[in-house]
Amino acid sequence: AAAMQELGRFDEAAALAAEAVAIQRELAVADAKNVRLQFDLAASIQGQAVLEFRRRRFDAAAGLLSESLTLFDAGLTASPESREQ
Repeated sequence: AAAMQELGRFDEAAALAAEAVAIQRELAVADAKNVRLQFDLAASIQGQAVLEFRRRRFDAAAGLLSESLTLFDAGLTASPESREQ
């Protein structure tokens, strides 16, 4: 997805990012206690939000950022030692 963004092919990048996030969601749901997977999902959703911002889809970007922050917060609550990293 990053390469597509660099080429300015935002629609294709968005499709690839959505596919990657869908796979990460499945992994995170399958292993809900794995905080690393939760953080990885949150970071990917954050990246998806940046992409939506670049596509000028501000409402979509805001929703994704909100979701990402919720996941980061939940991960930090579940694993307070992660704040140190």
